[in-house]
This record gives sequence, structure tokens and C-alpha cells, in this order.
Amino acid sequence: MIHTYSSTIRRKEMEAVLTCMVDEKIGPGEMNTRLVQTAKELIGFDGAVALRSPAIALEYIFKALNLPKESGVIVSALAPSYQLLTAEKLGYKVLAADVCEETGLVTVESVEKCIKNGGRLLILNETMGILPEIKSPRLTILKSVTLCSRRKSITSQSK
Repeated sequence: MIHTYSSTIRRKEMEAVLTCMVDEKIGPGEMNTRLVQTAKELIGFDGAVALRSPAIALEYIFKALNLPKESGVIVSALAPSYQLLTAEKLGYKVLAADVCEETGLVTVESVEKCIKNGGRLLILNETMGILPEIKSPRLTILKSVTLCSRRKSITSQSK
């Protein structure tokens, strides 16, 4: 154990830290395995995967949905920049939906406007897990909730 009040670190302690870091870097590691297992149990899915960044996860989602290039992707005006950059990098048209002043969540009216302008996919992102209930037969909705840390995300899809 490394004592927090110690101003130095011993070779044995450093070796333990580096070994743990290498294990996490090379393979899935214990923390990733526990995160995936917890996510599967909480959400009730048969499978899950932990990725290093939400941008990578979003790329996999776009590929899995097989959305045609130039399709409209609706994101919140307050969306993290990786959502816009990833969608644009993959050739999609990004549409920004306005948010409610009180909640910071996208409004139904702004989403409907984006649908009229060619929106086919709505990405809802809320780090704290508070997502608006929006139902549309003409739209695929991705709800992304970040669990445990900023680098690991679990995503569910509804139609």
C-alpha cells in the first residue's frame, strides 16, 4: 500500500503501480471487466463493451446503424464537441437542437424542427443520466449515459 503522507515511493510500490497500469493498458483489465459486468447487470443486456473514448463508441454506433452518408444527425446545442466532430468526420450532416433554459435538455419542438430539416438520428447525451422522453416513429434515438468515468460509456438504442 502506498501511504499518502509519504514524500517518496519505494521501488516495490512503484513496480506494483506500473504492473497494474500495464495490465490495464495491454488487456481489458480488472476494472474494465467489472465495469462491463456491472453495466450488463444494471441494464439487463447480454453483452457490453468498454471503450477508451466516447468518440470511438460513437463511431461504432454509426457503423452498426448503417446510416447513409449525408443523413441528418441531431445533437443538442450543448452537446460535447466529440459528437459533432465524429459525425462530421463520418460524412453526416449535423443539426443542432435548441435546449430548454431550465433543464438544459433538448425540447420536443426543436427536435421536430430538426426532423423537418432532414434529421434521421437523434443523439441524447446526459452525463448525469437525466434524459428527456422523446418518441418518434420517423427517428432513431440514441440515449448515451456515461457510467463511472468520462472514458467509459454505455449506450442503449430505442426506436
